[in-house]
Amino acid sequence: MATDENLPEPAINTVNIIVGETKYTKSLGVCRGNLNVNGQDDISIAPSDLSLPSFYLHKVDFTTKTNVTLTAIGSSFNLNIDMPSGGGYDPATTCEAKIIENSATTYDIQAKKCSVDKIAVAVDPPTNTISFRARCTKGL
Repeated sequence: MATDENLPEPAINTVNIIVGETKYTKSLGVCRGNLNVNGQDDISIAPSDLSLPSFYLHKVDFTTKTNVTLTAIGSSFNLNIDMPSGGGYDPATTCEAKIIENSATTYDIQAKKCSVDKIAVAVDPPTNTISFRARCTKGL
């Protein structure tokens, strides 16, 4: 796949995740922000979805319309995913993400081949790559 090609567009309020070579599709239950008031600027699975993998993109700046950097911890765009085998991943360093759409009603973001490692608890394998594309209705 050429580096400038977008990943396939998921259904609205869905995230397609590729961990290594394994593909997952998860429904999103949160896609909202209040300009970093109370830390509620998130894109994530529904709080009631306890199945793994999980998907959390915290501290999303919904005003940004250009490419962004994903981090493990930081001021914005913090990614973490908990895995069915136990443990979870976040970016090993920084990872570029592309905002495909940021309209009044829709937010669409992707990252490709993001190098990740364990968050706190061991995960197998200890390092991996994650690609995702999340498309959601703002205010969800």
